Amino acid sequence: DGGNNSDDMAGTNNTYTQAAGFIGSGATGGTPSGVMPTPSESIEEFKVATNNQSADFNGSAGGQISLVTKRGTNQWHGSAYEHFFGSNFGANTWQNNHTPVRDTTGKILSPFTPLPHTHQNRYGFSAGGPIAPEFLGGKTYLFANYEARRFPQAAPFEHLVPTELMRAGVIQVQDSTGVYRAYNLNPVPVTVNGVTYQPARCGTAGIVPCDPRGIGLNPLVSQLWSKFMPLPNDPSYSSGDQHNTQGYLSSVLLPQKTDSFVARIDHDFGDKWHLMASYRYYRLDQLANTQIDIGGALGGSLGQPRSTAPRQQKPSYYVVGLVTNISPSMTNDFHYNYLRNFWEWSTAQAPPQFPGLGGALEIGGESANALIPYNVNTQNVRQRYWDGQDHTIRDDVNLIHGNHMFQFGGSYELNFDIHQRNDNGQGVMAANVYQITTGPGLAFAANNFPIPCTTQVTTNCLPSSQNTTWQTLYTEVLGIVSQPQSLYTRKLPDLSLQTLGTPAFDKSVIPSYNAYFGDTWRMKPNVTLSYGMGYMVEMPPYEIEGKQVMLVDSAGSPVVTEDYLAQRKKAALAGQVYNPTLGFATIRNVGGGRKYLTTPSMEASARVLQWRGIRSSTVESWARYSARAAR
Repeated sequence: DGGNNSDDMAGTNNTYTQAAGFIGSGATGGTPSGVMPTPSESIEEFKVATNNQSADFNGSAGGQISLVTKRGTNQWHGSAYEHFFGSNFGANTWQNNHTPVRDTTGKILSPFTPLPHTHQNRYGFSAGGPIAPEFLGGKTYLFANYEARRFPQAAPFEHLVPTELMRAGVIQVQDSTGVYRAYNLNPVPVTVNGVTYQPARCGTAGIVPCDPRGIGLNPLVSQLWSKFMPLPNDPSYSSGDQHNTQGYLSSVLLPQKTDSFVARIDHDFGDKWHLMASYRYYRLDQLANTQIDIGGALGGSLGQPRSTAPRQQKPSYYVVGLVTNISPSMTNDFHYNYLRNFWEWSTAQAPPQFPGLGGALEIGGESANALIPYNVNTQNVRQRYWDGQDHTIRDDVNLIHGNHMFQFGGSYELNFDIHQRNDNGQGVMAANVYQITTGPGLAFAANNFPIPCTTQVTTNCLPSSQNTTWQTLYTEVLGIVSQPQSLYTRKLPDLSLQTLGTPAFDKSVIPSYNAYFGDTWRMKPNVTLSYGMGYMVEMPPYEIEGKQVMLVDSAGSPVVTEDYLAQRKKAALAGQVYNPTLGFATIRNVGGGRKYLTTPSMEASARVLQWRGIRSSTVESWARYSARAAR
């Protein structure tokens, strides 16, 4: 409708969200698309240009896709539709057919896991026609479309859980013959399934307790596993070792639903003025599988996986256009549009599993498959949101003069983006997490290991190849923390530390300017020459509070990469070392207060396209010139 639906953040709008409003897949990915999904029922026509574009498309290197919303007509017309697809027409998975359903005590309730019941349906309606009698020189028309999708999907979900022996504080590790040997880390005997295991002994002589503290199974670990971790029902789970850890297979509800609304109003002010306005709204609500609770610790019940990661998209789009016939040979086309791109990643984050804990326990380390009822790994449970608000003003003039059709105009776009996150993009977020696993923060003495295997001792011993496995299981059962992790943020102007849990956020502005001129010249009946020139500058993003940082030298001046490398080379050729002190400074503390991280550059392009008709054939040739100059 003459507006801009491009995503200034991800380009294809599928890096952080589910593109094109696609339903029935994961939380991200899908076919590249614009911000605003478009129901096909609302489209009257579309056009795709991927090469040899005219000068007015000089900012669309990859392609230009134009969509036009349906208009109301002189008579009312409408439609209604629904599409349905259900799981009752589908077959079960091989894995489900071979995995029994067990209750919390381990009793088999069914020899197979049934196919989760699910269905997907898309429905909607549209209507269009005149809405008011003629006034101000013309009629007013309305078109509206509503479309909804409902997908109460359920998907198989499997999580790693400890076996009964491991829950009792007994771990199993292979000896040099490949046989799994049981080691009771408790100071007292324990009985599991009628078998009593005596306390294990460690050290080179095998005479000292394996836990020098005399505690054995950590009480918090024991409580966590017994209260919130169902017993395994899939011994063959590939992520487990089948002796200490196995899989718990069930299904999890991951419903998705969308609501989309489109409306367009047109009015003619006589023969020379035509006004249009369109509005689009879309909402996607879904539960992602990035954080699943299998124990009822965050609500729900033991053994029933439940998603705690709602994700939402709520983009909206406004366009107002005014077409004016200035003269029989000249028209002016003015458009303003507002595009909002809003999405949010929500999770339960990393709450402690029990009251009074200073942070969440992550048994097994940073992993989505840790031995806890709900995962707390940063990559999966981080929280983010994006609120992009883009304003675009565009004006185009078309002039026919003799054998020429001149086009010229320009546009101004202002992108205002707000982004908030509680993670550093890798493995730390704004919450206390205690990783219970082996790691560089722990040192193990010989008395912490069983009798080592030698050429003479090959059974009931620990080979050196199993040391890491022993350390991992040992720390998990005893509840030994290898490292905590927390993320703190700072605030301007003094970079003071904020309280734990305060997310990081920024507000960025990206202005851009575009101007062009083009001419389609019909030189002869069989020769048409198209040429034009465009100028576009997109300024670098700047953060309105000055939160961006720059690399500076000891004098506080920006470090220029080319100059720095040249100095390194010069020093190396002279047999010297160039290693100055470098640091980081917020952008407003550099060079008397900068606005942009980089110096804007200019890009210009001139395009010539020619067709020459020869009899019934067509020969196409084109030439393109481009230049780029930094300033």
